Amino acid sequence: MSSGSFGSAGSGDGGFQSPAGVAVDQSTGDVYVADAGNYRIEKFSSSGTFLAAWGWGVTDGTAQSEVCTSGCETGIQGSGAGQFSDPIAIAVDNSGDASAGDVYVAERQ
Repeated sequence: MSSGSFGSAGSGDGGFQSPAGVAVDQSTGDVYVADAGNYRIEKFSSSGTFLAAWGWGVTDGTAQSEVCTSGCETGIQGSGAGQFSDPIAIAVDNSGDASAGDVYVAERQ
């Protein structure tokens, strides 16, 4: 994995308002960031290129779970299934079994 910076301040593609947790998929090198301020999870390549964001409304503001790869928006805060209210930690399953690559997000209660 290379060293360098990931993302920038803001709410657009790869932007952060309050990054709270970071995890790395050891098989791909992809980096995941829990962004509490934008109510979403962001994914970057190992070199820092923005790949995607997911959360409620991140593509077009619609109140549903979405994955965005370009023109991303701040997510919609919520406490329902699949919504983020305050994502503070993130982990990637690097076990090598059937669940390898699964992403887990913890929220502040």
